[in-house]
Amino acid sequence: SVAGDMLNYAKSNYEQIPRELYVSICFVYALIEKKYVSLNSTIDFLDNERKLLPDSIELNIEYESHMAAKYLNSNPKEAIAYYKRIVEYSGNAKKYAKSIGHARVDILTCYLLSEDWTGFEQDFSEVLEYLETNALYGEQGRLYNLDGLYYWINNKLSDAYMSFQESQFFFGL
Repeated sequence: SVAGDMLNYAKSNYEQIPRELYVSICFVYALIEKKYVSLNSTIDFLDNERKLLPDSIELNIEYESHMAAKYLNSNPKEAIAYYKRIVEYSGNAKKYAKSIGHARVDILTCYLLSEDWTGFEQDFSEVLEYLETNALYGEQGRLYNLDGLYYWINNKLSDAYMSFQESQFFFGL
């Protein structure tokens, strides 16, 4: 496969290529591995790669994100811990704003899936402020979609409609 060839080339030339390129190749390989093999083998791959580069925030984020995905539907409360680590790894660096915003919206998704209405209500405004501050419009669309689901589940249909309308604006629909 092309991805396997890229990874083999990167591994055999590890000392000669920029670290960022190596990490990018790992990302491509992980996506292909997840699609064509399994999430678990992708997690194993990322775990091995982050051992090779333990100070790589990018690999740690990718690993935690895949671990969270493993538990998102079966145990959303466990997934929250992985998403929170993404936020911790990233700190306040603008470079990681997209990863932070995505993880914070995923935490709200976990609150909805686990029916933790208090957690959702407590974090919603802070997450919205973060997304607005960092101009993460796609994530704002996801957030308003979750807000619509929250209202719909709680039988507040007119509020749900307004949130769904807001999400469509951010999704460009």
